[in-house]
Amino acid sequence: MCIQTNKTLEEENRFRFQTKEFHFKSPEEMREAFAAWPEAISNTEKIADMCELEIPLHKHLIPKYVPPAGKAKPAFLRELVMQGLQNRYQGHPDALHLERAEYELRIIEQMGFVDYFLVVWDLIKTARDKGIPVGPGRGSGAGSLVAYALTITNIDPIRYNLLFERFLNPDRVSMPDFDLDFCYTRRPELIEYVREKYGYENVSQIITFGRMLAKQAIRNVGRVMGMNFGDVDRIAKLVPDELKITLKDSLEKEPELKNLVKTDPQIAKPVSYTHLRAHETVLDLVCRLLLEKKKQKKK
Repeated sequence: MCIQTNKTLEEENRFRFQTKEFHFKSPEEMREAFAAWPEAISNTEKIADMCELEIPLHKHLIPKYVPPAGKAKPAFLRELVMQGLQNRYQGHPDALHLERAEYELRIIEQMGFVDYFLVVWDLIKTARDKGIPVGPGRGSGAGSLVAYALTITNIDPIRYNLLFERFLNPDRVSMPDFDLDFCYTRRPELIEYVREKYGYENVSQIITFGRMLAKQAIRNVGRVMGMNFGDVDRIAKLVPDELKITLKDSLEKEPELKNLVKTDPQIAKPVSYTHLRAHETVLDLVCRLLLEKKKQKKK
């Protein structure tokens, strides 16, 4: 919390939670908390046993777009794109534009993403028809001329020499992903529109979890504890320069870091660093090490 709010642990008026119960409780903790209502536990277990969920893997779970009567989806997408090119280039798209559009359409159809482009186009069009502010489109999707023609994005990839392959190519195993922005006050209208048109079972909202890398974790923990930057930076720089390396692996791979934690009187602590206390994370360990160092300095 201190890292997030840019405060130190010693600040009296910093934002904090007034309870230490923000964690997933163990079955034992839950039984103790609901000791007076044991049926709450048993009923919860019954509901869990009744739940069945099967997630199909390695499939494109894209909602199906229904084109106007008498039109096939690939043909309808091509029609929208060609009309969009006319609008984008004042009625005069040149041979380069047409060739690039045909190439992209061929890849989109080959990889089975016609529905995806039509669904996104429908969402953008609906937002604009309703007067809901829409962003210009971000990320690798800006490299698609088809997306530009459909007004999904507002950056001309030809003018700025952007690559379609960064967004979609036959060797890419993951789904393409348009980064779109809608007015947050009216976003619920769009969510409800998509639910009604494409089915509630095809709509979900997600959350993103962020993680700090090892060096940044050490620096942030030291900062909120009010530690001297030079001391904390010295420890952080001992973390090996390996992609996504953890603090635990750092201790095992870097002898100098291992020795520093083990022998430095300012960092030394009563228990061996190689044994984490019960339920203690590696970040907890770093916090404890830095706190011990601070106490030593005060003495």
